[in-house]
Amino acid sequence: MDKKMLAALKKLYHHTNSEYDVERGVSLYRTETLEPAARKQLEQYGWEANDTHEITHHDINRMLIALQSDGRASWSRIAGAFIAGVGGSFPRGVSSLMSYQRMIHMQEHDYEQAERFVCCKYCGFHHDQWENLSRIRYAIHLGNTYGSTTGAYTDLTELYELLERGYGVPKSEDIQLFTQLLNMFEAAADEETPGQFEKRLTSSKLLKGTAGTNLVRAYVFRL
Repeated sequence: MDKKMLAALKKLYHHTNSEYDVERGVSLYRTETLEPAARKQLEQYGWEANDTHEITHHDINRMLIALQSDGRASWSRIAGAFIAGVGGSFPRGVSSLMSYQRMIHMQEHDYEQAERFVCCKYCGFHHDQWENLSRIRYAIHLGNTYGSTTGAYTDLTELYELLERGYGVPKSEDIQLFTQLLNMFEAAADEETPGQFEKRLTSSKLLKGTAGTNLVRAYVFRL
């Protein structure tokens, strides 16, 4: 996604440009307040400003399970998108690995509340509610990650289309940077904590911007 499109989305999804739908409990964003150039940008891209859906535990799990048989994205293509995300040429690829992992491990199950949290103990789903999937897509394009089942579905359905159109292929610079990151992992002392590694990674300035920050939060702390 180019800078002009991201700039248009930043204006669209600014908190001052929203109206709260009390009945459905979801924020909606106004396109009529945008300048003509920004509206044209959205139209040319085919961006839907408010893709709202009522998400239930049963439905979102079924939709993720259905994606398991979707042949449009292989493990190698997902990994490539992730490397391109880490490298910076395709920021929205940072979330691809987490979303793919959620999808391939999803199994049909009933909602059963966790012992200490108000969510399903199997998949982490909180409760049935309306969601604005467009707002989630925007956040993912910025290089943010969504660990929820709804986030995984929203991420992968768009990502599959982008991969088919040739996006998400890592460049040589992405691969080089990712290799450097792996070398930093290898160089970590046995007693190094995740927090210490984060400081070392930050001081190296190897990763920049939102993608780098969220990579650390989402993946490094799971090692």
